[in-house]
Amino acid sequence: MRILIIFGLFFGISFQSVCAQGFTKRRDSGSKELCLYGGMAYYIGDLNQTGHFMYQDPAGGLGFRYNINSRFALRANGWVGKIHASDVNSNSAVQRQRNLSFESLIIEGSAQAEFNFYPFKIGTDEFFSPYIFIGVGGFHFNPQAKIGSDKYDLRQLSTEGQGTAAKPGSKRYKLTQLTMPFGLGFRWSIGRHVGIGFEWGMRKTFTDYIDDVSTTYPDAAALNSPEAIVLSDRTLNKDPNISNIGRQRGDSKNQDWYSFTGIILSFTLPQKEAPCAGVQK
Repeated sequence: MRILIIFGLFFGISFQSVCAQGFTKRRDSGSKELCLYGGMAYYIGDLNQTGHFMYQDPAGGLGFRYNINSRFALRANGWVGKIHASDVNSNSAVQRQRNLSFESLIIEGSAQAEFNFYPFKIGTDEFFSPYIFIGVGGFHFNPQAKIGSDKYDLRQLSTEGQGTAAKPGSKRYKLTQLTMPFGLGFRWSIGRHVGIGFEWGMRKTFTDYIDDVSTTYPDAAALNSPEAIVLSDRTLNKDPNISNIGRQRGDSKNQDWYSFTGIILSFTLPQKEAPCAGVQK
């Protein structure tokens, strides 16, 4: 959360600084761009606690950018990407013994504000700038895992006992949640109407269930199906004399994150030419 506060403060200070100098009406004001995204997605959570850029999967999307001026822009985005992780590949022996895994498709829509460190406009001598962005949006996810070749929706199975007799009064988590994207990138103009950029963006979420792992092991006898029992507790070398009921399965104190990282192609859209000073229709 600290990094989000730092991004917000920096963005606010930058905006104030530019406003203090006064916005002059320029011919590049109000320009619009269509953006195509291609890259990778990954996640940070109970099954991948610190491994940035681990478990990368393909991602892509579309966006629309409105350039307020050469420094500030607003952007609407739609991203789709897959994420996954597995305890099998962990450096922790405890995690490997837990033996959980998941995969999920992430579908995200968001609105973002951008700040260019240098004046930038495609097709001009203002051809390069690093930038930062911050925004808000929503995303949909659906964690799944396999038994053999068969894949199961983990939320429906209530693997931690949500909505079952194992945890009376609890509810299943929602698959559509709020997200706060932020990050940084670099932009280049490579033609009169085309720009290219590279962007790394993290997503702060408000759920710990992207991976279906958060709290404690439930009483298997209270779960709703044999599949739920298998996917709830996959502990390796389990001692039959020791019960996992009530023992820690995940860390509910830390919520999950995910990232979209990749290349952005931007194409300027046609706009009316601003009339020269002193010329009236």
